[in-house]
Amino acid sequence: MENAKERCERMLAKHSKTLPRVFGDPLQQGIGKPDSRLADESPGQIAAYTLGYLQELAARVQQCCEDQRETPERKREACQLLVNIASEAAADIHLLVQSFPEPFRAIAENRSNFPRLFPAHPEDIRNLKSFVLDDLELGKLHPLKLRSHQKTFSKQSYANGLLLHYLAEIRRMRTKLLSFRLNDPWASAAIPRSEIERLDDEISLSVSNAKPWMDIIWQLLLQDIPQPETHPRLRQFAERPSLRNKRMRRDGTVGKKTQAHNMRAEIKRKLGVYYKRMLNDSAVNK
Repeated sequence: MENAKERCERMLAKHSKTLPRVFGDPLQQGIGKPDSRLADESPGQIAAYTLGYLQELAARVQQCCEDQRETPERKREACQLLVNIASEAAADIHLLVQSFPEPFRAIAENRSNFPRLFPAHPEDIRNLKSFVLDDLELGKLHPLKLRSHQKTFSKQSYANGLLLHYLAEIRRMRTKLLSFRLNDPWASAAIPRSEIERLDDEISLSVSNAKPWMDIIWQLLLQDIPQPETHPRLRQFAERPSLRNKRMRRDGTVGKKTQAHNMRAEIKRKLGVYYKRMLNDSAVNK
């Protein structure tokens, strides 16, 4: 029985002879039929290959745009390729949503965004908003308060923006770790799952699980800002008179280390308060 590597080599050898280098019809209208030459490929495998090529295309577009020797016309042409692919994907999703709304609604309810072609006409914009928010119910079940009946959180707030940044950073780190395990399953099998990998899979993003998420966020923040008590914005969360009165010496003064420790603990506590406000409390929204 062939192993995964042998099967992959066999499939590549098979399709490299029959699949043309340029695969796809740029003039195709609507969604076509599956290609018989890829009958042995699962949707997951097709998605994996597509993701790899898309990331490669984006990397090459970035490389082209960063190259000072490239002309504006060449840079525009490179960007045009990426826009064309993204537009085609969004158009296909829209066509499928019209015919099969239920599975896409189940996906959209738990997401904060959804791929869609953005129209230029004001009336079409209103229709798009109604379609995405009312028909697909985008973000309805998302753990963050994206669409709560009460006032939701503001992205303009410094604390909220900071928390959203580290939530995105956790997502990026989890993606890299997952990619490592998929690319080298034998080497990664002996490595236990890290706390970041357990987040979302075993520890959902919820009010009841706020502490482990906040602990990771705090660790990442300390890597970027080793002394948060000296940061001009973060220290504002801890500038309270009561902090200067804790654990005072016999002479009535407070040691610098003690004061810094109190301020650091208060900064983390205050960020935790903002973090819990951002989470979708199902008991409140029912």
